[in-house]
Amino acid sequence: MSFAKKLASGELTAATIKECQLNWSGHGPGERFLCRLCGHKFQLGDLWRFVYANGGGPSRHGNFLACAKCDGPDILERAAKQEAEYERLRFLFGG
Repeated sequence: MSFAKKLASGELTAATIKECQLNWSGHGPGERFLCRLCGHKFQLGDLWRFVYANGGGPSRHGNFLACAKCDGPDILERAAKQEAEYERLRFLFGG
């Protein structure tokens, strides 16, 4: 399966060496190949998926990657709650 089709499928897939070495989000090789919800950095063979969140859903910060542990039918709602908590703490601590 091509990389573009893998992203568009929305299905869990095993991480390849190539994916582990990509410059995700404009950062160095593999630095940002991680789950946005728990921060797990994907290693070869780990299950992950691309979550499309730019469709006007509850997530304000766009598309993201998720691990198998964090994935589920309510992932967009959990991401939105995490974002709201981050914004609240950032406001409180002046970040």
